[in-house]
Amino acid sequence: WQSNHDIFDFEKTTGLVTMENAATRIVEAGARAGNEWKESSLSSLLMLDLWGNQADSSLFTIEDQQQIKEASEQSQNKLICDDSAKVWEILNREPKRRESGRKVVFFNDNAGLEILSDLSFAHYLLSSKAVEKVEFKLKPYPFFVSDALAADVEKTIKFMSRMDSEPSAAVGKELQGYLSAGQLVLTSDLFLTSGRPMWEMPDQLRSELETAADLVIVKGDLMYRKLLGDYVFNPATPFQDLISYFPCPVASLRTMKSPVAVGLEDGLAETIAGQEKDWLTSGKYGTVQVSDPPPVLGVKSYATPYGNDDRMKEGAEYEKEKGGVLIVTLS
Repeated sequence: WQSNHDIFDFEKTTGLVTMENAATRIVEAGARAGNEWKESSLSSLLMLDLWGNQADSSLFTIEDQQQIKEASEQSQNKLICDDSAKVWEILNREPKRRESGRKVVFFNDNAGLEILSDLSFAHYLLSSKAVEKVEFKLKPYPFFVSDALAADVEKTIKFMSRMDSEPSAAVGKELQGYLSAGQLVLTSDLFLTSGRPMWEMPDQLRSELETAADLVIVKGDLMYRKLLGDYVFNPATPFQDLISYFPCPVASLRTMKSPVAVGLEDGLAETIAGQEKDWLTSGKYGTVQVSDPPPVLGVKSYATPYGNDDRMKEGAEYEKEKGGVLIVTLS
């Protein structure tokens, strides 16, 4: 992997070019928000970025993605948890570092249409001057088929700047300027490709987020599973409580492609399951979930979710121990 050769580059590039019309619609939708900092625009960009997560070449073919995208534009997607108002509140607080302004960190997921939506969101945060710096934490090497690398982001920005659509090309050129000025920063972290739960993040990464990040935006299904350690909790378990170990405010933007979910209204999961059996894996349902409590001091897990027996992951429960430690157990 140190050769910097991406064995999935052809698939990524082909997918983006093949879906150029959809790509143009995404960027133009983001550009319509303008650069005025207001809650309705932030909410629109959050939704754009959320549903961009449906584009996943490790699960769906290009044809599948096109059909899902069309369904999205026809409002057939279903948002079942929306903490957008909390994101607005967090981004209007005093920045952690007044001298350098607010910083938002993305844990990115897929290249292609999703990284386009990430970039559109980042452009709005920077052009509105609500945020001084945006950092994309990307995969350090080719992982699953469509996982985004730094090179994918650079290619996508160039792709945007050459679009026939003038508003889209303008966004691409402005993003290139932010990249050159150091306001848009591309980094990677080996932890994001590890099999360890998010509460085992390295001390250096934890310290970096705790001291400098005003908000972390965690994209996609794999990162959501990492947040939960791949444990299957009761769907009504509060997201804020479970993710209280995170070192700073965190927002998860995820379309559902695996059988783990928390933070839902009591009984909602059962109601939806009675209507659509594959609702947890179809990519049609989405959540915007935020955790912003005082952080707990650590996590103790008395049963590992990793191994050959999937049943080990089921029946997870949690409690908070005196001294601020989150305890995860399997019943």
